[in-house]
Amino acid sequence: MTMKVRYSGGVTNQFAATSIGGVMSNTDAPDNVFENIFDKVDRIEVINGRTDYRCFYFYNDGSDLYYRTFVKNFTIPENNEIEFAIEHSPNGIAQSIVTEDIPPVGLTFFKPTDYNAFRLGIGEIITNSKIIVWIKRKVVVGALGNLIISFILDGTTNSLTITQDFNTLKSGIDNIKYVNRIGPYLTDIDKVGEALAS
Repeated sequence: MTMKVRYSGGVTNQFAATSIGGVMSNTDAPDNVFENIFDKVDRIEVINGRTDYRCFYFYNDGSDLYYRTFVKNFTIPENNEIEFAIEHSPNGIAQSIVTEDIPPVGLTFFKPTDYNAFRLGIGEIITNSKIIVWIKRKVVVGALGNLIISFILDGTTNSLTITQDFNTLKSGIDNIKYVNRIGPYLTDIDKVGEALAS
């Protein structure tokens, strides 16, 4: 597997809560564990609502070229809103925000209306390159239970050797590998605090 989802927040950062921009971490975000993207929602946030931001790097550390890549979003509860944005940084380093509730500057966030069909196009991710992706989570007032957020990174690899031999080229095109779910990322399970009535 060559495509990774890594935290931001500095080379040594290992925590989602501090993945709010800056240099890419050497730590991969784990899949399908509590609070691997966002932290739990406490009682005050349940009462008042809350909007938080996280920044991740999609990193291609292998030899394959990934093209037509996209984020596909699914499994979002009704009391939670998720939006995605791509940051185009000239130096390859994400902007940093001081606290998790301050929005990053100059980004356009896209909100899925049909979770199973939503795709945010990323485009080509060449060898040893990275894409900066921000995630916005809005918790509505009165949220109950667990907030489960899931998304996957899909795309296609192409390791064709360009040749003047049409039959060889056509054979290669016919056998382009379609990569379904490049990484096992990410399902985030957040514990939600006490309900309004408690």
